[in-house]
Amino acid sequence: MDNNIHRISYFLQKYLDGDISTAELSLLHTLLEESDEDDIKAAFDLLWNNTPLSQDNTDPLFSDEEADAVLRDIITQVPITPRKTKGKVMTAYALAACAVGILLTFGWIHFNREVSLPEEAVSITSQKMEQDVNPAQEEAILTLEGGETLSLHDIKAGDSIRMGDVKLVNNNGLLSYEPAQVEDLGTQHFVQTPKGGQISMKLPDGTKVWLNADSRITFLSNLGVKDREVTVMGEVYFEVAKLDGKRFTVKSTSGEIEVLGTKFNVRAYPEDKLMQTALVEGSLAMKTSSDRVVLKPNEVGVASASQRISVSQHGHIADIIAWKNGLFLFENATLADVGRQLGRWYNIQVQLAEGLAVQRITGKITRDVKLSEVMKMLHYLGIESKLKDNKLIMIQKEHAYEKTIKM
Repeated sequence: MDNNIHRISYFLQKYLDGDISTAELSLLHTLLEESDEDDIKAAFDLLWNNTPLSQDNTDPLFSDEEADAVLRDIITQVPITPRKTKGKVMTAYALAACAVGILLTFGWIHFNREVSLPEEAVSITSQKMEQDVNPAQEEAILTLEGGETLSLHDIKAGDSIRMGDVKLVNNNGLLSYEPAQVEDLGTQHFVQTPKGGQISMKLPDGTKVWLNADSRITFLSNLGVKDREVTVMGEVYFEVAKLDGKRFTVKSTSGEIEVLGTKFNVRAYPEDKLMQTALVEGSLAMKTSSDRVVLKPNEVGVASASQRISVSQHGHIADIIAWKNGLFLFENATLADVGRQLGRWYNIQVQLAEGLAVQRITGKITRDVKLSEVMKMLHYLGIESKLKDNKLIMIQKEHAYEKTIKM
């Protein structure tokens, strides 16, 4: 193999790591100028150890614009003179266009967790890991009003257990309430997921709920016999069962929601100081002490601390509930919000360097990967991270590509 291919690959790795000197960057420009498209592709193949691409439709780590920006960033610092190489006219534009496809290959490989990355490509991040952190597991604690507790994780598929006046059954992974006896008043049940936990279950009235990490729902054991009212903290997705025209009410510290039968997501973490409701189908009413609005499908309502409710149309409402389907999906999200979500999911503290909290990213990460995989992705997106004493510290890399980056 041409020695220049090895050299291009070496300096590209240093550039992506943000560890390239001015002299090395100048040499990389020269090598790119003197090489044709085939040699550049071969250099990237060498960089990624000839890892084959999949045929699925996994989204790339970089958008076309961002991939183009990386090469233009290299090219514009020392302009490349148009010249003939092996019978082809190689302009700076053509070189950048060629590299777009190559970097998309780079992005897919790095995004897809099932493909092993070359050890040298992730050595910096790996060296900073004192220990890895697993993603959230199916875990929640049920507490009765008398103080009795039960880990719902202990109810295995096919098993059932009686708690107070109800019986809990695990039907193929879905925990379901089956009232053992109907009481006039019922008893309060509190289901809490810890940081690093999640749960899905069917309430006594047949409504299905999914609790994200660090969330809580409170309801009566005879929910649906008289009233259908629950209280939430954190993030919960609802598929409300229709029941004889009885309204279903969701309350939080920021307001409440009334529905008959519908699918919607509620996010009301205390630190957010607001309640966000995204309607998937059906209809619902949001209320605060001073405002009331009716949402239609694909609308998002936000009740702020001022008790006012704002409504916006959302073209991709499924993005908001991606967490229920095993994805972190960020759309122009600040790293402050990303950090909070990672903190809840991995049960860690997150510290951002000054100025990093307002930086925005757009993209997605599967939620079933270990923290080290997320750190590897962040590394190649211009964010260095280090885990110490259960705290993830993020800082801006010196050679970050853009203010807005994609995962």
